[in-house]
Amino acid sequence: METRCLDSEKEAKNKEKELKKEVVIKKETHKGLEANLFGLHKSIIIESTNNLNKELRQSEFLYQNVLTEFRPRPTRPNFD
Repeated sequence: METRCLDSEKEAKNKEKELKKEVVIKKETHKGLEANLFGLHKSIIIESTNNLNKELRQSEFLYQNVLTEFRPRPTRPNFD
């Protein structure tokens, strides 16, 4: 009976060591994924900001063209 207890204790200790190793591996993986996620989030924000700035420049350009194309021209007197 006592040998069974010793064997199960050894098995439990081995299992505990394996689980601790798995926890360490999972934590390292989580840190790496967290860093990747942060980098992706940062690049998405930069890309969105760049697109917004581009759209603002385009709208300014188009607005200027509209104003110059549709300015009222001075009317010339018609002496026919």
